[in-house]
Amino acid sequence: MALNIKNRETEALIRELAAHTGESISLAMKRAATERLNRVKNSEDATNKRRDLLAMVLSWPDPPKGLTREQIDAEMYDEYGLPR
Repeated sequence: MALNIKNRETEALIRELAAHTGESISLAMKRAATERLNRVKNSEDATNKRRDLLAMVLSWPDPPKGLTREQIDAEMYDEYGLPR
């Protein structure tokens, strides 16, 4: 199915892109759309990962009451700072 671009600015941008790349107008449009779609998908993936990470952090239990930070660290890490 053919596209009919009625916006002069859009048409000019596509023609300029094709001229700079040496591609046909169709190929320039296809590559531009593909690159933009990939950026949008990657952005959505990153947003989903941030959301999942935040949900995981918020689900962690609170540290036991009455213990100091040093006591908690001493229980969790050895003298070299490695997890027990």
